[in-house]
Amino acid sequence: MGVRRYIACFIRYFISGGMAALLHFATLILLVEKFKIDPTISTAVGFSLAVIFNYLAQYYWTFKPTGSHKRFIFRFLMVTIITFFINTGLFWFLTEFQKFPYILSQVFATGSVFLMNFIINHHFTFKSHPVRQNESS
Repeated sequence: MGVRRYIACFIRYFISGGMAALLHFATLILLVEKFKIDPTISTAVGFSLAVIFNYLAQYYWTFKPTGSHKRFIFRFLMVTIITFFINTGLFWFLTEFQKFPYILSQVFATGSVFLMNFIINHHFTFKSHPVRQNESS
């Protein structure tokens, strides 16, 4: 992949990831402010909703891999589970022990996993494999 295509892919990732982050933050704020749900639970729910959106956006728009959802969804979920625990754990640590406001905690947590997610998703999760001769029939 050339540099221009890599940068274009990163821009699409930034846009779709930003939209997923907005969904995450909107859910977090709504659950905390309107429904008085614990911030750590609220961020976990927001993260989970954003994951669904993010997979579809990454598959159909950002990376456009060749292959079945079965291959990519499994990899995506593996990476997402790891980043879920990093995101939620960092959020919990910042709100509970550092006493950061929950929004600032989420900004730090989101920023911490953003670039790592792009690199893993680009080079592993959505990496297309060439079709072997016997698979194409």
